[in-house]
Amino acid sequence: MQKKRQEIHDLVDQLPEEYLHQVWTFLAPLCADAYVLGMIHATMDTIKPGDFMTREEAIGFLQHHR
Repeated sequence: MQKKRQEIHDLVDQLPEEYLHQVWTFLAPLCADAYVLGMIHATMDTIKPGDFMTREEAIGFLQHHR
């Protein structure tokens, strides 16, 4: 696994900067969605009535964890 990880890092290092910017523009929202989905799944079994965040609290949490 470590070898594959290093190969991926080496490939990314070879990409032009403008291409990396385009890729990140596409991937950033997907990463945020995957993070939120993971958090939702992790809490589905433990959530109880009254356990929630306001919209503002949720947005603040997401902005803090990017």
